[in-house]
Amino acid sequence: MKTKGELETEVSNAVIRFKREYMGRGPQDVRTHLIDDMVLVRLKGVLTPAEQRLAQVEDAHRGRDLIKQVRLELRCAIACLSGLFYFAVATGGGISDDRGSGGSRT
Repeated sequence: MKTKGELETEVSNAVIRFKREYMGRGPQDVRTHLIDDMVLVRLKGVLTPAEQRLAQVEDAHRGRDLIKQVRLELRCAIACLSGLFYFAVATGGGISDDRGSGGSRT
């Protein structure tokens, strides 16, 4: 059985690999924390300049939908490693979850 530190490192490395493969570069910083039954992954410098522009395009919903689609694939990769299948994602705009509510809490 893997130690907590080993699993945290594996998740961090999986996030870096995923971002490099799908986005062309990795985040500036990745920290993973296993807390009880939660996996907390903190990323810094995640959005590429193209993603930043997508989030601000005139049809903002379309750009954000593309970003959300990529994040869903990343969530699936983390679920395979951790065995956890419910995720909430905290961003500068609040917390969104994958249960379809689309709501945010601050």
